[in-house]
Amino acid sequence: MKCENCENELKATDTFCESCGTKVSSDNNLIISRPGKFAGAAVALHITIDDMEFDLRAGEEKGLRLANGAHVVKYKIWCRREHEVTVNIEDNKVCSIIFKYDALWGGFKVAKNSVL
Repeated sequence: MKCENCENELKATDTFCESCGTKVSSDNNLIISRPGKFAGAAVALHITIDDMEFDLRAGEEKGLRLANGAHVVKYKIWCRREHEVTVNIEDNKVCSIIFKYDALWGGFKVAKNSVL
């Protein structure tokens, strides 16, 4: 994503352009959430999108602003195998990824009501 004023490359978490100081629009186009439940609550879900990495715990939600196009969201817990899902960011569309813990599967899955 680029600054509207000076075309400087921005990170999805920037609130101001580092180059010119212009306030960056805070409209998030990707919401990642993990509803809080007891099962799997102690386990942090490690998420990687493009060059960003962060952990998501039970009951947390993270809003991001991404450039239009396809983005691969990778996720894993502990040392288990990494899984991924692709989201397609478009103008005037807010995507959401909702992670739910599945005890039978032994890990996290993307909920069916997610908007990819």
